[in-house]
Amino acid sequence: MTRIIAALLMMTLPASAQDAMTQEACELGWQVFSDGVLRTGKPEEAKRDITSDGWCRVKSGAGGIKTTDFKDLKWRATGLEPSEDGYVMPTRVTVKFDDIDMVESFKLVPATGAVVDPADLIISLERNEADGTATLSPLQLDFGTLGTLEITAKASGLNLSSQSAMQMSLGTGRLHEVEMVLDARGVIGKLILPTVLDGLPEAASQRQMFSAVRDAVNRILNTTPSGFAGTEDRAAITAFLDDLPNALGELEITLRSDTGFGALQVGAATMSMGDKDIFGNEDDARAVLSQLLSGVELDATWTP
Repeated sequence: MTRIIAALLMMTLPASAQDAMTQEACELGWQVFSDGVLRTGKPEEAKRDITSDGWCRVKSGAGGIKTTDFKDLKWRATGLEPSEDGYVMPTRVTVKFDDIDMVESFKLVPATGAVVDPADLIISLERNEADGTATLSPLQLDFGTLGTLEITAKASGLNLSSQSAMQMSLGTGRLHEVEMVLDARGVIGKLILPTVLDGLPEAASQRQMFSAVRDAVNRILNTTPSGFAGTEDRAAITAFLDDLPNALGELEITLRSDTGFGALQVGAATMSMGDKDIFGNEDDARAVLSQLLSGVELDATWTP
């Protein structure tokens, strides 16, 4: 399913497509998507139509899409302007999935007796060709009674004017802000952690794992640059970890960088590792993290 999301967000349409979601635009978009992603089944058999509020819609259960993953797939694109290679790169693409079966789609393992409602997902990607910025605004995942998750992100240095330009600029793109807000009303204890802990037979083993995770996160926080996270931010993350596995509340984490965080920074930090023992030597770990997280700031709050 993640492959479907990525492909739809990067969908390119033949230049004849118009700004409005006409039946022709939906058909062309589906053809491009099915040729590049599905490659199996009979995508021409998938039922496609336009909703009353202007969304292209494809029903699951035909054309290579599994019925058990979700009910409906919808998308809408705006700013359909011809690109350098004769295709259309929308200035904004929004994708919606209705009634996702989280257990089937993502192979999650719910807690015994847990009721997992069908989830809804909406995700939008907007580009600004003039300044090379792109915004993920936002990714919204609604778990029903178990809570919600929202993620927004802002990046620069991306050229999304054509397929070829996009591929070349991915390595030089830089993230400037990522914000995550998790309204945890059971999704952690009833869905996420049971999946992570699946295969650990004893409660003692699970407690040891929680303890190991808390220790590892605290150790990382203690070796990050002094400007990375303030005392209150570190305390918020620690308090959230202390409330596991039954953390109920709202966790908000924001990462910011004026200069941006990207592949080049990761590559430089990786090369600097050399013979350093980042897992056993605190000074080595601090040196690598200082380079990796240079200019990055973290804000965190946990409200039980």
